[in-house]
Amino acid sequence: MFLVLIAVIAAVGALKGLNLIYLVVSLMISFMLVSQILSRIGLHNLSIERIVPSNIFAERPFPVEMQLTNRKRRFSSYSLTVNDIMEKTELPQRYIIKIPAGTTISASYEHQIDRRGIYTFDGIEVNSAYPLDFFVRGFIDRQSENLIVYPRIVKLNPNFLADLMTEVELRLNRPGVGTEVYGFRKYTPGDDSRTINWKLTAKTSEVTVTQFSQDQSLHIAVVFDNVVDSPDLGTGRRMSEEEIERAERFESTVTFVASISSFFIEKGYKLKLVTQTGHTDFGEGTKHLFQVLKHLALIQPIPESEVTKDIYHPSQLEQRLGILVTCEQKSRPMGHFIHTFYAHGIAKL
Repeated sequence: MFLVLIAVIAAVGALKGLNLIYLVVSLMISFMLVSQILSRIGLHNLSIERIVPSNIFAERPFPVEMQLTNRKRRFSSYSLTVNDIMEKTELPQRYIIKIPAGTTISASYEHQIDRRGIYTFDGIEVNSAYPLDFFVRGFIDRQSENLIVYPRIVKLNPNFLADLMTEVELRLNRPGVGTEVYGFRKYTPGDDSRTINWKLTAKTSEVTVTQFSQDQSLHIAVVFDNVVDSPDLGTGRRMSEEEIERAERFESTVTFVASISSFFIEKGYKLKLVTQTGHTDFGEGTKHLFQVLKHLALIQPIPESEVTKDIYHPSQLEQRLGILVTCEQKSRPMGHFIHTFYAHGIAKL
């Protein structure tokens, strides 16, 4: 618009032959040139750093901080607008009035991602219309950065958790090799002679052995069967209403697996996650929890044709307790699991 105005005034001056109009046009052109030079100086030698939290969860707001450093020795930078770009979409814009020479200014915003998965920051765009707001000059700092968004962790029904823990503790407290006394029984051929309780043998006149509770060391395996009947689920193809419902049910199941895993790890259990696309080793503590969550953040539903291993086999539990979470009902032996959860019933928990 400013260039059009200059052109019109210059044309009038040429037609009328007025020197004063030429002077006005010259001043206007000089303002434009000065604006370009000052804008370029303001954007020169600016460095940007993006700082995001290390752990980000779906449907939970998180802060993003952008630090702009003016590395010029003498000149300040003025009137800057800063835009972060994720997945080719501009995020909330921030305005900075001034960055003095040799200093760093932070601009922050809050963002929320509603779906678990991996996302990419494409860059940070910086613009300036300083000083006369005639022209906007800027650049994009291509800071490509991948962001892993973990699935939600929700609070499960306390009554459900209490019943589940009762079942787990009953399974833990069973005869086996351990250090805690489980009970006593009559000696049978083949028993280890070191388990004979000589005091009770003397009292009862019958050879009695001591039974010990099996030492499980609070281990539990969570087996998640991510096979679905719909082969196109998760491929990006436009889905029918039924497939959308299946996809939402799958996401709810992932949330449940993340929540139950978090619950057991907080209780001090060593936990192993097994899925059709990978597994973790037994581990404990916050660090291991985030390994489990990272696996769940990237997991996708797969068709039966892509199954390469039998996660239902008892060997997956490594002789430990295990619970099964499955998207579809299967006619498979599941007696070695202490509990089986189906996707269609998880919403009630």
